[in-house]
Amino acid sequence: MNSAAQQTFVESILTMFKTNDPVFNQKIVESGNVEKVRCFFQYVTTGDFDAVGKLLAVDVTAEIVGPRSFPICGKLSGREASIAGIRHNFSEIENQTSRLSGIIAQGDEVVVFGREQGRFVQTSHDYDLYFVQRFIFRDGLIAEFFELLAEV
Repeated sequence: MNSAAQQTFVESILTMFKTNDPVFNQKIVESGNVEKVRCFFQYVTTGDFDAVGKLLAVDVTAEIVGPRSFPICGKLSGREASIAGIRHNFSEIENQTSRLSGIIAQGDEVVVFGREQGRFVQTSHDYDLYFVQRFIFRDGLIAEFFELLAEV
C-alpha cells in the first residue's frame, strides 16, 4: 500500500464528514460510526487485522461486488472469515492509492464513495476503480459491509 496516500485518505474521512455541516457535533451516533470507519481504514492501511476484527460483529457479513477482472470479489460470513478475507484481499494488491469523494452517515449506516488505483500483485496489471462502501453497525460494531466496484 502507498502509506502516505492511504494516510491522507484515512485523515480525510472525518474532515469530509464535518465539511459543510455546522451541526455535525450534534450527531453523536453518526460521529461515532464515522470514527469507527476511519479506524477500520487506519487498521487495514497499517496491516493491523487483529484491530480490524475488534470492530466487526461476530456474525458480520462482508460482500464485494465488482468486475470479473478484480480478484477480491465475493461474500463472507463471520468475523474470522471476514478477517481472513480482508487479509487475503490486501495481499493481492499493491501500490494502492484511495481518494475519498463523499461520505454519508445516517444513524447506524455509513456510506463512503471514492476512487482507488493500484496494481494486482499476481499479474502486475494496474487497476482504476470507483467504489461505494456501505457499513451497517449493530451494537457499535460493523455488522454488514458491502462494496460495489466499477472500472473507470
